[in-house]
Amino acid sequence: MKPITNAILITNLSDLKSILEEVAVKVQVPNKWVNVHEAARLLGVSTSTINQMRYNRQITYTQTSERVFMYERKSIEEILERYKQVAINKTDY
Repeated sequence: MKPITNAILITNLSDLKSILEEVAVKVQVPNKWVNVHEAARLLGVSTSTINQMRYNRQITYTQTSERVFMYERKSIEEILERYKQVAINKTDY
C-alpha cells in the first residue's frame, strides 16, 4: 500500500468548497451528449421539434433506453452554425 503524500486537511465547509472549485476549473470537460430538454433549450425550439429532427435524421443522437435519447452537442453546434449562416445570408442584400 502506498503512503498518502498529497493529503489535504479539510476543517470546514469553506475549505471543501474552495477545493471543489479548484478541481472543477482544472477538469472542465464538456458534456458530449445532452438530453432532449437541453437540446431544445440550446436550439431555441420545442422538444417536439427535436424529436422531429431525430425522425428526419437532422441531428445526431444515441438511444440510451427504450424511450430516452441523447443528442450530440457537436451536432447541435453545427445546426446553430447553419442557422447563423442562413440568417446572415438573408440579411445580405
